[in-house]
Amino acid sequence: MKIAYQPSAEIKSAMIYGPSGCGKTTLSCSWPRVAWFGAARERGYESLFHIPRDYFYEPDHPPEIFAVSSMKELLDHLNGEVAEKIKAGQIRTVVIELS
Repeated sequence: MKIAYQPSAEIKSAMIYGPSGCGKTTLSCSWPRVAWFGAARERGYESLFHIPRDYFYEPDHPPEIFAVSSMKELLDHLNGEVAEKIKAGQIRTVVIELS
């Protein structure tokens, strides 16, 4: 089996759990070059618009926000444009915040 792409950095995973409004979204967007995914119906992504830019790991690279309506839409983004941006180093963190 041939693997076409192999990341140069070790992949890490994290799970953040807590009640609504405790800061999970804000914390996750403080990581490097974030692609943030959330359910469009829950509108949690709206809090991202109020985070000061200097809170981001790299203020010149605010999170890319994807409000998705289905698992298929999430996978299409991940396998398409997000995968390309990961390969190019434009995205280093993927956050999936779905309930």
